[in-house]
Amino acid sequence: VAQGWVLWVAVGLMLAESLASLVLTSYDQLMSSRRSTGRLSAETLPTSQLVPDRWWWGGLIGASILAVSAISPMLSIPCWQTALAVALSCPVAVLAVRALGQTDLNPVSGV
Repeated sequence: VAQGWVLWVAVGLMLAESLASLVLTSYDQLMSSRRSTGRLSAETLPTSQLVPDRWWWGGLIGASILAVSAISPMLSIPCWQTALAVALSCPVAVLAVRALGQTDLNPVSGV
């Protein structure tokens, strides 16, 4: 019983450290981008190779609606709680992908 609470404290600490690191790294990259060009630089790829913003936002909203409409009735959870869970999972997914890119280790067991 005493070991169970240690896991959740460790997961909380890991997420807090990852979020702080993400914020600091993003801020540093944003400032260095502004210093080098005098303005915010977009992607370095040509626009013909980028996914349009409408597609990206449409896919995110559509997948979120699909997840809420499938999970809420299946698990008898209120829709607002499922929508909140989907919204909170987005930053955690960013952290997991960032960890995978830096370490080449999939953080599924930790996150």
